Amino acid sequence: MKKFVFCALCALAILAIVGCKGRNYKSQVMLGNEPTNYYHWTWTAQDAPWGICDKDGNTIIPRVYPKSVAYYGDYFIADSLTKQVLYSVDGKRLYEADKIERSGFKYFVIGVNNGKQSVFDLRTGKTVDGFDQMQVFACGGEVFYLVTVAEKKGVTDTQGNIVIGPRYDEVIAITDIIKGKKSGFFLCCNSGLWEKRDLAGKQTGKPTAKQVAAEKKKTANSRTVQEF
Repeated sequence: MKKFVFCALCALAILAIVGCKGRNYKSQVMLGNEPTNYYHWTWTAQDAPWGICDKDGNTIIPRVYPKSVAYYGDYFIADSLTKQVLYSVDGKRLYEADKIERSGFKYFVIGVNNGKQSVFDLRTGKTVDGFDQMQVFACGGEVFYLVTVAEKKGVTDTQGNIVIGPRYDEVIAITDIIKGKKSGFFLCCNSGLWEKRDLAGKQTGKPTAKQVAAEKKKTANSRTVQEF
């Protein structure tokens, strides 16, 4: 019995690494309504595993996943039985988590492990974690992460450095575009008291609630207001 199981596993391993040619099923990967140079590939057998190959049958992502692999233009996300795996477009395994979500930003994804969120930067390979919740946003032409710990909010940069400690009930990010140049600042509230901070996290003022409301209403300089 053990010999039979061993042989069966060896056979599956060999089949998982063979090319797309032969008795396989292929369907072209689409990005929206546009065809790509990638193909979903599996066997014709029911419940056979999936992978990705190119038009010549060269393996991009090995045929080991129980579902077809999702393509998002700049990366693939594959589902294993217990994890989701992020691959580059050339098939490099980059990151894995219990669940991987799109962030709304091209080069950033949100990972979920044991109920806590992290952010993975595809450009640098850097993972920032250690927070309950995370969100990617832009302010003043720079990318930041909104982080939450025990329902208190703060801000880090994309390297994980704390810009504003997670101690606020509300964070507002304001971006102005003046003569084609972006600038920005943060308004942070804790227990009804507001602080104004620059993009480096330095406190530059203590506005009243009325002044904060006025800042949010300004529209003269192509202003973007994000409330968290």
